[in-house]
Amino acid sequence: MAQAQLAQPQLNTPPKQKGIKRWITFGIIALLIIVFPKPQLITYEKLGVVATSVYWSALPGLDPVIFDSSLHPRPALDKNTLYLCINKHDPDTCQKYQIIKKEGFFSALKVLISN
Repeated sequence: MAQAQLAQPQLNTPPKQKGIKRWITFGIIALLIIVFPKPQLITYEKLGVVATSVYWSALPGLDPVIFDSSLHPRPALDKNTLYLCINKHDPDTCQKYQIIKKEGFFSALKVLISN
């Protein structure tokens, strides 16, 4: 009888560890969502021609990407300017665009899903 009573508390211990593991996993996922850059929808213009694209500033060590273009973006988002370059190592191949509008993650996700 005493052995059966000792066995019951040991059975109750693993669910507490599962709960802790879930919170740790949730915390790590939340941290990744907050820390890493998210795609955004940008509308840019040059000489009256307006385009909308999904822009992702990428992870550290990777180049930024515009999903619907083979051009290499060089952003100056704080100045509302976007440079699109044919050759990322030659600044003479870049064209300057004025950013008209920036939208968040959900707008970018909607465009990515619809295409």
